[in-house]
Amino acid sequence: MHCQDKHLQVIEHLKTKYDFTLKEQEILENIKKYSINSIAFTTDGGFDVKTGEFYPEERKENYKIRIIYEDELSKKVSFICLKPIYVNDNAVS
Repeated sequence: MHCQDKHLQVIEHLKTKYDFTLKEQEILENIKKYSINSIAFTTDGGFDVKTGEFYPEERKENYKIRIIYEDELSKKVSFICLKPIYVNDNAVS
């Protein structure tokens, strides 16, 4: 399986595990047109939305998901952080 295909599967899994705002759902759909380099998510701690750095301690500004992606035309690497509304504990892992 190609790495990009695996990343797309992870995005679909995250949609079942978390509840996202409409804006976040749009972001998840739009991100699929880019080359995804990595997807990281956590239940403890979180990611800083400005730097993308992970912090193991809980902070008000923590985001739970970070996706690093690349625009294949410009070769610019960027990241987004998402903060789902809550974790859906009934989702199948």
